[in-house]
Amino acid sequence: YMQMEDKLLNKYLSNDEVFKAINKRFISLKDNEVERINVYLQQVVETLIERMKLKDSLFNKTYNKIVFCGSFYKGTKVERPNEFDLNIILHLPINYNYVKVRIFIINNKI
Repeated sequence: YMQMEDKLLNKYLSNDEVFKAINKRFISLKDNEVERINVYLQQVVETLIERMKLKDSLFNKTYNKIVFCGSFYKGTKVERPNEFDLNIILHLPINYNYVKVRIFIINNKI
């Protein structure tokens, strides 16, 4: 009986669909709250990026875009939105055709 219970538990916990459903219904912010927060956040980020471009010529040349990520954007934020994950994508002035990556595996770990 315990093995059957473990299999069912593993089935439901193998992906986060159950968590997403519970989170959306009982925990996460409502869609209108998320939209309102996004408007303000977008304004802050755009202003900050523009000022950084004016202040630093290298940043101005290499800035590509912002990628929003993390729990707030996945819809899994549990608490009030007091922090946001952003990746600033830079386009470095290099020839990407000459970049090589080597991966070393030591003790079955990269």
